Amino acid sequence: MTTELTPQQKFEESIKNRLRQDIGELLPGDVLSDLVKKAIQDLFFTRKEHRSQYGTLLNVENSWFETAVIEATNRRISGAITAYFDAHAEEIMQAAAKTIADNAPKLLAQFLVGMFQSAQSTQAFSLQAALQQEITNRITR
Repeated sequence: MTTELTPQQKFEESIKNRLRQDIGELLPGDVLSDLVKKAIQDLFFTRKEHRSQYGTLLNVENSWFETAVIEATNRRISGAITAYFDAHAEEIMQAAAKTIADNAPKLLAQFLVGMFQSAQSTQAFSLQAALQQEITNRITR
């Protein structure tokens, strides 16, 4: 059986020692241990809630641990994606070019139809406005 401390236990012990230096022997060892464990839990693993002055929950901020894991994961994923794109740049460019070439006529046709529909809609609106103005003029004479 080994008596070597885990990194977390070493960290807790170092905090206990610092607190003992600052506040002396005012707290019993078990109270100090509980205080350190609660402080570590609150500092590193507890989410922070932000509330309005009326008590409405505005948002919940990730704990330090969650934020550290998310950032580390994002860096690894970003690195993996970058490495993949660097290694397969030619294949990706060919696939993108083929997709654009295959779909360009359809996209151009959709764009032109949209332009004509917009022009027709504008003309129809102008005609409707002119008719309404003419009717209003005749009624008010």
